Amino acid sequence: RQAIVEGEALAIMLDYQLQDQGLSFTDFGDLPGWIEALLNTIKASQPHGSSTPTFLEELILFPYLAGTTFLQAVRRRHPWSELAMLYKDPPRSTEQILHPNKYLITPDEPTPVTLPELRYALDPSWSKIDEDTLGELTIKLLVRRYLDERTAIGAAEGGDGDSYQLYEEIGTNQRLLVWLTVWDSITEAKEFLEASRQ
Repeated sequence: RQAIVEGEALAIMLDYQLQDQGLSFTDFGDLPGWIEALLNTIKASQPHGSSTPTFLEELILFPYLAGTTFLQAVRRRHPWSELAMLYKDPPRSTEQILHPNKYLITPDEPTPVTLPELRYALDPSWSKIDEDTLGELTIKLLVRRYLDERTAIGAAEGGDGDSYQLYEEIGTNQRLLVWLTVWDSITEAKEFLEASRQ
């Protein structure tokens, strides 16, 4: 949802700035590259550079970069007047934002993944401190911390749903992560497994 809100805001701003030239942001062939170049220019102008870790920076920028690219794909098929549909039926995964056709053309809904309450199987000294999903974007960023971009993209694509729970043992600060993933095919699952082993 945040990608829709921020993407639409940036798309409207770009359209407004380009209207005097008779252009639209839908005319850009490489919109993500253009936005990244603009951001790099802004970063380079900062006297001390950015101290934000790359992983966190990409998570923060995702709604703007990927959201605007997603909006470009939507606008190429629908007029501005029809964009309310995105708020009535928003994308449900980062996969749909990263691959607009999985929302617009052939909807690929994430598979709901439910983990049981594992705290009942653990010693009472363990308590659950977090639970959520990661999705394609975060899986890609995690893999890319250790491997190259191409491998990270291949490892993350094909994910169809996930869920994790994070537990911490009181007094020791030991942590236990339980993560269940679902993939589009055995091939996709093996590609992720191989990357995670590396």
